[in-house]
Amino acid sequence: MAEEQIWIVFAILLAGLALFVWQKIRYDIVAALMLLAIGLTGIVSTEELFSGFASSAVITVASALVVAKGLENSGILDKAEEFLLKFEKRPIVPFILLLVMVCLVSGFINDIAALAISLPIAISLSRSLKLTPSKILIPLAYASIIGGSLTLIGTASNIVMGSVAKRELGRPLEIFEFFPVGIVLIIVFVILFLIIGRRILPNRPSPYATEKFELPKYISEVQVNDKSDFIGKTIGEFEKEFDYLDVVRIVRERHERDMPHSNTKIGLGDVLVIRSDVEGLRKLKESGLDFLRDSEDKLKDLDVVEAIVMPNSILADRTARQTHLRDRYTVTLLGVARHGSTLIKRVDDVRIKTGDVLLLEVAQSDLQNVLRELQCAPLKKRGISLHERAPSILTLVIAGVSIALSAFSILPIEISLALGALAMLLSGSLSLKEAYSAIHWPILILIGSIIPFGIAMVNTGADKFIAETIMQTGISEPIMALIIIFAATTLLSNVMNNVAASVFMAPVALRLSQILDISGFPMLMAVVFGAAVPYLTPISHHSNLLVMEAGGYKFTDYLRFGIPLTLATMVIVIFLVPILWPF
Repeated sequence: MAEEQIWIVFAILLAGLALFVWQKIRYDIVAALMLLAIGLTGIVSTEELFSGFASSAVITVASALVVAKGLENSGILDKAEEFLLKFEKRPIVPFILLLVMVCLVSGFINDIAALAISLPIAISLSRSLKLTPSKILIPLAYASIIGGSLTLIGTASNIVMGSVAKRELGRPLEIFEFFPVGIVLIIVFVILFLIIGRRILPNRPSPYATEKFELPKYISEVQVNDKSDFIGKTIGEFEKEFDYLDVVRIVRERHERDMPHSNTKIGLGDVLVIRSDVEGLRKLKESGLDFLRDSEDKLKDLDVVEAIVMPNSILADRTARQTHLRDRYTVTLLGVARHGSTLIKRVDDVRIKTGDVLLLEVAQSDLQNVLRELQCAPLKKRGISLHERAPSILTLVIAGVSIALSAFSILPIEISLALGALAMLLSGSLSLKEAYSAIHWPILILIGSIIPFGIAMVNTGADKFIAETIMQTGISEPIMALIIIFAATTLLSNVMNNVAASVFMAPVALRLSQILDISGFPMLMAVVFGAAVPYLTPISHHSNLLVMEAGGYKFTDYLRFGIPLTLATMVIVIFLVPILWPF
């Protein structure tokens, strides 16, 4: 029966891996399906089945995300902009400083937030450097990822491995335990970028070096006369009839309303301010409406902004029509760019994806609030902040004390971070709404669902089966086992979520350490660093995906710099891990 259970676990594992790679079903749903499948087989008890949600890792990750949001609100990265942009004569200097800064900061704040804040700065610097963004945005994404290797709270997979170490090895991982390796990884990363990164990354024409979107050139006014068939009909019905234009304003008895709602009814004498190309205007004139003016001038109080869709955006996996973008947020979606293709006309029904670049038109006075609400990061520096302002010094003190309580072993990390999160709420560093929004619930569902799968591997002996299979290849030296575990974890983390990759590989790594009669810590560290630095694919990490459209990248572009960086990381891990965590 035990052997049958092993093959059941492998079948569920392979099905889960296939769904993770397929990416048509979100990773937290895949993890929940795997959890239920394990539960139906009876391999784990009911108590074990849901033990993942009671794990300290869930509380630690949630608290870390809230503390990270407070740090983001402190403006820790925003305040560096002015300093970086002073190096006009040596523009390569601020970009290297930006990479280092993003590396260091992303060890403490959310890596996606670090990337979003630094993205417009990097694009601005690319113009100063006379480089296309394709030369520098992949390194920027890597910088936000590599910072996760600095601390226990740098990435969710680190926290999960910390709970595994406490449960299986009897000692929790310290918050700065990874720091020596992380610092070396950052130094080597910067050196590799300077030596080979700038040369081997593509020099592809940038979507944002010039005007990416070919905007319709004409703003025109048409007046509804008594012969019009549209009296009493809505703006939505008008746009459906003339699907090549957009109504951006309605003027009624000297009262103007920007971007009227779709259900706004058209009345006699209304003046509709419409945007269309030349062919569209010609067709509209043939419909019998009275034209008041044609102009190439844009409406002065409306702004057009290019913004990238963040993972937690309300637009992700939805259409503009489903979110009632114009009616709720008074925003007009003009275009969507995705993987080299640009859609301009009738984009309301395009299902928006994380990493898409949107062309939005919004009132200048509402621009910052709208982007913050939508969680879309601007690609050009406009003084826009995606977060509220927090009391900087107080927020930094709270975060510092919270981290110090764990670093000096005064309190367990889950308690110290929970206290820090509560203190930030009480101090006004972030609101309760922001705190709940900062918690990335899919990650918590993933962690709670996937931890029991690791238990199932141990209960059935699946971990022992894999470890013994590895040993049968002739592996007898601990260093070779370390290489295999790191390589396998790295490959998995490049095609699926790194938390899942680390949970799958941790039992195998620990079982190998038992067979070889060595300490489990170095083997677990191979899993930690293998999961923390996925460089090879755009789907391996949200940071990689977010720069794909902005840099005009292809899937294979990530291999150019990702392969040498992964190999360098492996060398560093193989050299340093046995020194810092002896076999």
